[in-house]
Amino acid sequence: MKAIPYSLGSQAATLKALAIAAVGGAIAHLVGLPLAWMIGGMLATCAASVSGMTLKVPNWLRAAMVLVLGLLLGSRFTPDVLDSMGRWSISVAGLLPHIALSTGIGVWFLSRFARLDRTTAYFTAAPGGLSVMIMVGTAMGGDSRVIALSHATRVLLVVTCLPIAFTAFSTDLGPRGDYVPLSAVAGTEWLWLAACGIGWPLAARLRIPAAQLIGPLILAAVVHLMGWSSATPPSFLVSVAQLVVGASVGVRFTGVRPRTMAAIAVQAVGLTVVLVAVSVASALVLHMITGLDFRALVLAYSPGGLAELSLVALSLHLDPAFVALHHMIRIFLIVVLAPAAYSLMKRYDRSAPSGPAPSE
Repeated sequence: MKAIPYSLGSQAATLKALAIAAVGGAIAHLVGLPLAWMIGGMLATCAASVSGMTLKVPNWLRAAMVLVLGLLLGSRFTPDVLDSMGRWSISVAGLLPHIALSTGIGVWFLSRFARLDRTTAYFTAAPGGLSVMIMVGTAMGGDSRVIALSHATRVLLVVTCLPIAFTAFSTDLGPRGDYVPLSAVAGTEWLWLAACGIGWPLAARLRIPAAQLIGPLILAAVVHLMGWSSATPPSFLVSVAQLVVGASVGVRFTGVRPRTMAAIAVQAVGLTVVLVAVSVASALVLHMITGLDFRALVLAYSPGGLAELSLVALSLHLDPAFVALHHMIRIFLIVVLAPAAYSLMKRYDRSAPSGPAPSE
């Protein structure tokens, strides 16, 4: 009997979150912001959450919409991409030193200026997935609240500011709306695309990070690279997916008091500026070496979510396959190497405390 009010409350919180996100997305769309439904929904739900509203986006709903985005991004791996992959080898190889450099600078910044303990600083600065960094960082003795809010704030800032900056300083973004029309796609091609959804449980079974995104993305990429399908998810469904993903970022601030949010936001903004500056510098060096698109390199090296930054690339008519591939490799490297690198840092840094920082 007690589960019914909770269920109804959760549904109400979800409906409120989606309604607020829709209003924010519509306003952003009218203003002409790039990636309007995701950015508008994200900012609106963030503001509502910090103001005291209880909002929620269930994990299953976000996962389902992320699956749609995985299919969309996978559909961009066309046969032409194979011809370009040879040119990407240098930028892919540059990921590991870039991750090491940005994490090291981030840890120094947070330890020096934000006065965080080394454990919390490390897992806050590491450009990995939110859930993985919270789980491992908490297990190692870090402050889960600071890690979670800092990562969420960083994603919000990067996803909001980069497309606006690129739009403001660039006039050649190409035509918008390049989805394949529904009427032009054969039924069998839709079946192939829909079948790629099985990539989620397969990837989860293999314990691949971000299984709901990477599994369908990989299968859709194979289907499109083989030429079996040219289908992409309908633009309306993609807009809904963007809205839900944006709202899921904004509702992470539910229950956070404005004073706490302000304190963490200051250090998160500073860290984001530092990490994006390192990303821009890395992108500039690689652009000079390889001749690859500078904006695509910035997105590929920036400390944001795989789905979010790949969508930014898509909205700016850059190569989403390029950006997605780099972030998939980044996630793999972080998941595999971050705990071991932390152990090495702790071994050679005797000043690193073993527990979380004292409460404020």
